[in-house]
Amino acid sequence: TSSKMGLDEDLFVCDSSSLSPYICAICMDVAYPAVVFPCTAEHTFCHGCVNVSSTSSSSSSSVSTPTSTMISRCPIDREECRNKSLRPLSGLSLRVYSSLRIICN
Repeated sequence: TSSKMGLDEDLFVCDSSSLSPYICAICMDVAYPAVVFPCTAEHTFCHGCVNVSSTSSSSSSSVSTPTSTMISRCPIDREECRNKSLRPLSGLSLRVYSSLRIICN
């Protein structure tokens, strides 16, 4: 049984096009906590999803944290990166992500 990493799109008060930049390319939910892989496309992932992906994709890949430098290939396009550290969202992306509203029941 795998645990869900991201947040379901149905929890948000906005259309799906507003969420698309923040969809984790691994679990296909809204990335939480969101991190950016330093590949050319700057793919966004849930921190937990990219850790699971990197651990299972190859025995030479290591688990990474937002401040470490252990993953060498993007889980989506397999691009090898010189700067191998994940980073949290920043700038405008962080402001928009932080302003997303969630439905409370």
